[in-house]
Amino acid sequence: MADVQFERQEYLNAKPDWALVGDVCRGDRAVKKRGEEYLPNPSAVEDNPNEKKAVYDRYKQRASFYNATGYTREGLIGAVFRKVPTFTAPDALNYLESDADGAGVSIYQQSQEVLGQVLGKGRAGLLVDYPTTDAPASRAQQAAGLIRATINSYDAEQIINWRTTKIGGAHLLSLVVIHEHAEEPTADGFGLEAIEQFRHLSLEEGVYIVRIWRKPESGGAFVIHEESIPKRGNGQPWDRIPFTFVGARNNDSDVDKAPLLDLATLNIKHYQVGADWYNALFYAGQPQPWMSGLTEQWVAMLEEKGVVMGSRSPMMLPEGGQFGIETVTADTALQKELEAIEQRMVALGARLVQPGQAVKTATQAQDESETQHSILSLAASNVSEAYGQCLAWVGEFMAAAGEALYQLNQDLTEHSLDAQMLKELVAAWMSGAIPEGDLWAYLRKVGLIDPEKTDEEIREETQNDAGLNLDDMTDGGTGTTP
Repeated sequence: MADVQFERQEYLNAKPDWALVGDVCRGDRAVKKRGEEYLPNPSAVEDNPNEKKAVYDRYKQRASFYNATGYTREGLIGAVFRKVPTFTAPDALNYLESDADGAGVSIYQQSQEVLGQVLGKGRAGLLVDYPTTDAPASRAQQAAGLIRATINSYDAEQIINWRTTKIGGAHLLSLVVIHEHAEEPTADGFGLEAIEQFRHLSLEEGVYIVRIWRKPESGGAFVIHEESIPKRGNGQPWDRIPFTFVGARNNDSDVDKAPLLDLATLNIKHYQVGADWYNALFYAGQPQPWMSGLTEQWVAMLEEKGVVMGSRSPMMLPEGGQFGIETVTADTALQKELEAIEQRMVALGARLVQPGQAVKTATQAQDESETQHSILSLAASNVSEAYGQCLAWVGEFMAAAGEALYQLNQDLTEHSLDAQMLKELVAAWMSGAIPEGDLWAYLRKVGLIDPEKTDEEIREETQNDAGLNLDDMTDGGTGTTP
């Protein structure tokens, strides 16, 4: 019997790490929901189960989770998208700018989430899909948006099985199984029901086939619910699966280590030490009254009547009796350890954007065999390459000719340009010391020229304008006067 639910060992090995990073990035509620998995119970010696649970609940409630990992993840995404990605495509694919997945998510929004998945878990997946039709879609149907290819993204946890096969000189994906849920309206028409299913992508005898597996209404094992053979825009079946992995190191099928895993692990340790610290503060902050010099008769009398403390309730003691209140200072060793962990978390976060040595793929490196780059810039490069491949597949589905490109910003350095430097650059260009294209490329990088403008557009605008008045520039600004 076919077991579409089979999970690869590499998937099983990485799944706990993905869960950890995911919980930590989601924040306090998700972490505390895991209970003793992340925060051991300090009341293990309690004999009464109810009391043990009550002590632990109070201990966990006092704890505070500082989401350094989640903040770092959002900050890294923001650093990449500080500049708008470059998107160029034939007119037939321009709809992807506002709706890449068919649900109204733009390619910019989707790629932010994919980059976040790659940073958090080291892995994501992109599938190009197309509505099943009996015949190739007409241009009118495509132009009206009735039939369009989509780019669908999947989390690492959803991709449970995969296999590659060597075909000719290349290793191609021959199997991908994705665990997902489809939403269908309930019988009353108001609610939505999540239907568990498996999307089975296979390459069989050189033909790409899609099968959807669901459980029948009567229950039992998963069976094939739908089966289709997607066609290119020319009506021919695909000879490969239009699915690509997106990784932290490269986009092959290997499971890469999650870049944020070490930070998330340290974040949990900070949570644990912090819980002990807040617990210590709680107990150290509780004043402990004491009495001495009491006779047994006096003790019995106080136990019977109770003891009331306060300025309006004088406490009667026997001759020689004493009363006092003691407080203790919380152990500062815990506080010092918290500070040390926070410093290590800052260092780990900084490493993600510091240059390092690694080899990029041939497409990324172009003429360089090795380059200085950070983990973040490499992840951004991998996401860009994956979307470039997907755009090519979308073009084949839509029978759209022309080159398509989607490029995330990989220049994570803040560039500054003062008026004097700008004046010298323009003077060097006017004297022929630097080419016109290089000047414009630099001005795009510092944000002085719209990065979406081509050299031809800039040339046309400058020819129709009065030009730059260098004499009016001052050291206090970076702008120009017409």
